[in-house]
Amino acid sequence: MHITGMKLDKADMKRKVILRAALKIFGEKGYHYATLSQIAKEAGVSRGLIHFYFENKLDLIISLMLIFLEKLNSTHQQVLTREKDPVKKIHLYFKVISDIILNDDDSLCWGNILKEGLPKVQMLKSEKLREKYERIVGENKKLVTAITDIIKQAQTKGVFDNSIPPQIISFMFGGASQLLYYGLFLQRTRSNIVTSDESINESYIKKAMESLINKFIVQ
Repeated sequence: MHITGMKLDKADMKRKVILRAALKIFGEKGYHYATLSQIAKEAGVSRGLIHFYFENKLDLIISLMLIFLEKLNSTHQQVLTREKDPVKKIHLYFKVISDIILNDDDSLCWGNILKEGLPKVQMLKSEKLREKYERIVGENKKLVTAITDIIKQAQTKGVFDNSIPPQIISFMFGGASQLLYYGLFLQRTRSNIVTSDESINESYIKKAMESLINKFIVQ
């Protein structure tokens, strides 16, 4: 998922260059081991310019998380509105996530960033960072609400198991997908110690999620 937008002015272009560099460095080294000096070198700018656009390293990773979640919700909205069948919508919901996370050129970088999780709100000293944090929470809520509502639709139509509350099923799906994607990213970062017999690939993850979803379909 490339960090792009509509027509960008000079300031937006600088932000984009810095964010792409941060994405690469965080992805390769992990948030805690990455430094602003490394990001500045990758971006071809000074540390001072990074501080002009972003408060600190925490601001950079929060900004990247927000970009990812906004893109995910936007794509969901475009794709899911074209489908009426709720069961097909559930499959589409996770297909969108899979396509963005697994098939993107920066998939490994995004995986390493997202596994960091949100920082504790107490760490956010400025109003600007707290505002971005609240936007991330809002985007996360949209993701959970979207899949929960689709599950409710499927249960109401009698095509999905209604013995378990939709919120619990959505948490099960979300937790399973997160663990599967994290396993793939972990394998890629440690590929030198994983044999081909242990290999996990994208097709297995997609099949596993499809199999889990199908368990709840009323035959």
